[in-house]
Amino acid sequence: MEVVRFTDGPTRHETWELPDGGWGEWAAVADRFVAHAARAIAAECSAGAAEWLEVNYWQASGRLIVFPSRGGPHGDRGEPVCFELSSAHLAAAARRVGASVLDAEQNAAWAALAGRVWRRVGECLTAGAAGRELAVARASHRLRVAAYDDQPGEGPWRLTESGAFATGHAAAAEPGAAADGGA
Repeated sequence: MEVVRFTDGPTRHETWELPDGGWGEWAAVADRFVAHAARAIAAECSAGAAEWLEVNYWQASGRLIVFPSRGGPHGDRGEPVCFELSSAHLAAAARRVGASVLDAEQNAAWAALAGRVWRRVGECLTAGAAGRELAVARASHRLRVAAYDDQPGEGPWRLTESGAFATGHAAAAEPGAAADGGA
């Protein structure tokens, strides 16, 4: 794995480039990655800049992006730090869906791939090292979780504000939503 760091305007970026080592390697690294991002965000952000921990999955490119925000998923961007886990395995899985799954079955295949990724991220945030780091970070930052595909509103909310896998409707991670992920 290679870690690439760069600055773009006011934002410090850190990208973990993970070669294709299969699902097991991605799942293990995902927990370390989200834990690292939560810890670094808590250390680098003032409390006001870290109201939300946004987790964004770009399925076609196999990227999981984590960044803090003030206004949540519908607010203005401008985060001081941004972390990206770029997975060759997830990118290859997305290419396979696009190239080899019949058009009539692609929506289900995309949903299955995204569901697998989001279930793992939810496990990380509720029972893994990422969850422990998030609990520590919440001592000084609110860090509600907003998790979504590509852009807010392009798909259902994937995790509740606490980080659990959302099995309900799109409102599951919106402020005031039920802790169980909605109906």
